[in-house]
Amino acid sequence: MQGRSYGFWFKVMDVDGDDGISFEDILTLLHEKRGWDKKEPHLSKFDALWLELCDLCQVSTTDMIPLKKMKESQAGPFCFQHFILGDE
Repeated sequence: MQGRSYGFWFKVMDVDGDDGISFEDILTLLHEKRGWDKKEPHLSKFDALWLELCDLCQVSTTDMIPLKKMKESQAGPFCFQHFILGDE
């Protein structure tokens, strides 16, 4: 993932359009793409993916991830693979 594709896929993952990717954005995206039940209190696989993404971007797990952090961390390919393509 390079250049303008970061911005495009970032917007896809920023479900609520607030210029940051949050836990809720990714959970909503996965619910829409994979049919994961958002009502379940914890999804261990999802939690692991979210923690890994936060580690890559060096942000708190309660923070949103802005596009700048995504680009700086090179986490785009990780997001594309796990949240857009849905690779396990």
